[in-house]
Order: sequence, then structure tokens, then C-alpha cells
Amino acid sequence: FGYGNDTVARDLYLGSNLALASSVLSLPFSGCIGFASDAVSSRKVLISLTALVGGLSAIGTAMANTYPQLIFARFVNGACMSGSVPVVFSLLSDWFDDEERNAASSGFTAMMGAGIILGQIFSGCTGPSYGWRFSFFVSGFLTI
Repeated sequence: FGYGNDTVARDLYLGSNLALASSVLSLPFSGCIGFASDAVSSRKVLISLTALVGGLSAIGTAMANTYPQLIFARFVNGACMSGSVPVVFSLLSDWFDDEERNAASSGFTAMMGAGIILGQIFSGCTGPSYGWRFSFFVSGFLTI
């Protein structure tokens, strides 16, 4: 990405700005996705669109050639990832009755944690051989 030996710029862009875009600045957009789960006629369509855009943004992350492209792709991906959570909880409330809803919600939450752990392991194992972009391609294609 052109930072060369400038470790300060590398750390600023990859460590600070990227995390800011994907975690903090995307929150208002993810909140809008959450509110939309109560306003749209089909939450299934909403979660499908969120997964599609999220998967495409992961592939966009892998294909980014500049910092602005990378930051934008991570911004969109962060909004879709965090925005999908309230939609899924809303769907779970439709699919499960009161007695089963807690177990379904707990299972979903556990799967989010497992996905983070397995994603880190996968990236750590494949990154040295295939490069950092590979995990984003795989994540994007699996999401879609």
C-alpha cells in the first residue's frame, strides 16, 4: 500500500484508521440496518441483502489497491456485520417460541464467537502461504 519503511504511517492506517472505520464510524449505518428490521416487510430479504453486501465488501477488502479503497471496504463490511446482528435476533424471535428463544439466541452468540476464533486461526494458518487477502476472499465467498 505504499507506506514503505514508514512504520508510523503503516500503524496509523492499518492499526488506527482501519479499526476506526470498521468498528466506530460504521455504527450509525449498522444501527439503521437494525431499525430497518422493524420497518421492512421481509427481514429475510434484509438479512440476505446485508449478507450479500457484507460478502462483497469482504471481497472488496481483498481486492483493495489503495488505503481509501481498503478503508471504505472495511467500513461497509463493519456496518453489515454489526447491522446483521439485530436482524438475526429479530428473526430468531419469529422462528422460536418463548421457551426456545434463549437457547437459540445463546447458540447464535456462541457461533459469532466461534467464527471470530476460527477466522483468526484460518488467517494465521493461511496468511504466511497465501497472503492476507486470501482470508478476505474466502470469507466473502462463504458469506455470499
